[in-house]
Amino acid sequence: MHKKYSTQFPRDSAGRQLVKEAIAGYGRVNKFIEEELKRNLPKMTENESRQEYEELCSVWDHTRKLYPDPKGEAILGQLHIQYLVERRRLWDKIGQELAKRKQKNAANL
Repeated sequence: MHKKYSTQFPRDSAGRQLVKEAIAGYGRVNKFIEEELKRNLPKMTENESRQEYEELCSVWDHTRKLYPDPKGEAILGQLHIQYLVERRRLWDKIGQELAKRKQKNAANL
């Protein structure tokens, strides 16, 4: 049995405050994850990168098997595209930052 939750924003101040705190908490978690990625991705070896990619692909394949309906496929496809675009942007930022550091180090020599 699934409990149904209201999709309306709470009207009482305690409910609104709880929602605001939850959203702020998600923001803090997202910031933490982003900082962790910035710190760890440049150190990642090619094998570690490939292993993480393969693990993500296996999650993707498993999810497709669980939700085989056409609407689900379309949603998952859009999420996958969004993920690929975001990942590409992140790698572009990392590459630009590494190029800046390389130029800065070369100028200091």
